[in-house]
Amino acid sequence: RRKKEEQRKAHKKELRREAKEAEERRREEQLRGSGSPATAIFERRDSPRPSENSFAFSRLAFEDGTAADASLSTLNDAKKKKGPQDPKTALLAAQKKQARISGLDAGKKADIEEKDMWLHAKKRAHGERVRDDTSLLKKALKRKEKQKNKSEREWKEREENITKAREAKQKKRETNLQKRRDEKGQKGKKKGGSSGGAKGKKKGRPGFEGRFKA
Repeated sequence: RRKKEEQRKAHKKELRREAKEAEERRREEQLRGSGSPATAIFERRDSPRPSENSFAFSRLAFEDGTAADASLSTLNDAKKKKGPQDPKTALLAAQKKQARISGLDAGKKADIEEKDMWLHAKKRAHGERVRDDTSLLKKALKRKEKQKNKSEREWKEREENITKAREAKQKKRETNLQKRRDEKGQKGKKKGGSSGGAKGKKKGRPGFEGRFKA
């Protein structure tokens, strides 16, 4: 048992050392890309002095995830990220993992935690995000649900405003049509009354005929 405990400690120490080396490599890569004066130190230490008229190109990446090779002649497709990207799916996966680990004994639990620590350090060194913190995932899920509800509310208000505007336009059109019909009817009545009065009045014949009574 003591031997097994010593092996576990040695393994844990080795994992910590590898994680530390990976973190140092990641920091060196960041310094190289940041334009810091310290980049000259890493260049002198790691890379040989280039000869004249020789050029080296770094990887050219685009916003859609595609990247050009060193010769800038071909484009490589974006690599798909492993693991769940949705906060809800990631939260469920993290909770299931916690429930599974909680049922194990202390030794196995410690081994899994050490492996996870090394794996997370390796992912961070490669620029990947580690999404296993349930508290952060819950906050992200809550923020996403809030944004979703806000979008649904805004869309509903927009539809209601469109419906109200359409109804108001239709009502105004019907009012204008009724007004035109009423005005047309009033003009017809006035025209009919004036023509009837002219026909009822009999004109006399020229001369004195019909002017004197017997």
